Amino acid sequence: MTKIKDALNEEQVKKLDSVKKNFTKRNFEHRERPERPARLENGLPYATKFYPQSTVKIALLIKNNAEFRRMISLAIRINLIKTGACTKEDKVYISYYWNKYAVSINGLKTEQFFTSQEFLNAFAVANNCFTSYALNLLEKHMINQFGQDCLDYDKIEEDTKELGDVLSKNLDEKVEEENGGE
Repeated sequence: MTKIKDALNEEQVKKLDSVKKNFTKRNFEHRERPERPARLENGLPYATKFYPQSTVKIALLIKNNAEFRRMISLAIRINLIKTGACTKEDKVYISYYWNKYAVSINGLKTEQFFTSQEFLNAFAVANNCFTSYALNLLEKHMINQFGQDCLDYDKIEEDTKELGDVLSKNLDEKVEEENGGE
């Protein structure tokens, strides 16, 4: 740039400097983003505004529980091995976003939405495994703390069924509200 300035007279140098200054200023003025809150009123990140609430709830369940996320990832990997998409020796990495997940096999990345059949199957399998894992962990804790397993499995099953009925009813009502009372 100094060689160019040396070849120009003073007036041309001043003009070049002012054009450069105005050009840089103009380029950055139009790039300013409008103010937006970092979080929504419900405490969720702003990005969740653009996705259906049911998808956000699945994403939050995955993002906020590392063990459950690990089980889903293992279920997806087992499914990939069964279908022949990868082998046991392949390096597989799975990352989760707000509405989809990405599977990287030996550096080649593919993305699928949470609505894909593969993900829904892996989610259901991981949910079943997580439930039995948590119950097993609780049993071991009871044995370590009290010397015996003192869980009342009949009461647990009865309460689980009752809670499942209540949650199912609440979910049905919410879906009905979202669909406009159809």
